[in-house]
Amino acid sequence: MTENRSQAEAGFKLQALTQYIKAMLPHQIHHSIDVWMEDVQLHLVPEDKGQGFDIGQIEYTAQFSFERFPFKQVDPATVMAGVMAWLMDNDESRTDYELDDPSFDVEPESEDTVIMTMEIEFLESLMVVEDESGPILWQGQRFKLAPYEIWVAEYASVNGSDMEAY
Repeated sequence: MTENRSQAEAGFKLQALTQYIKAMLPHQIHHSIDVWMEDVQLHLVPEDKGQGFDIGQIEYTAQFSFERFPFKQVDPATVMAGVMAWLMDNDESRTDYELDDPSFDVEPESEDTVIMTMEIEFLESLMVVEDESGPILWQGQRFKLAPYEIWVAEYASVNGSDMEAY
């Protein structure tokens, strides 16, 4: 069985989470959402995955700012719960990497709006595949950022006549 994951599923979690948040909020709020990366660290840990490479990992803090957030129309706790749900469904390795839980801050702005901010730590692989016209020159070959095919075993068998029972 093969699985071809998009870069948003196997990387670029900031963009994927941003799309998720926008999908759960009324369209008129989208213009007041700012998102960026801070404290970016690159980890040079390339790994050959057969059909492509993880050229390394990127660790960063995702910053979300919601200005003029209409808290009477949309409860900020809805965004908080949605973010927690997305992280549990899409970032299973958070515990393995000992990433901090997200932090939120809500400050009054007016009688009808608040400024809501959140910070989320991410660590993700950057996936590359060979492409003769790709912009990345590495080890004498050209690559581009893209998902690669991931082969998943559907079954396995183990033969072991020399195994001792413990």
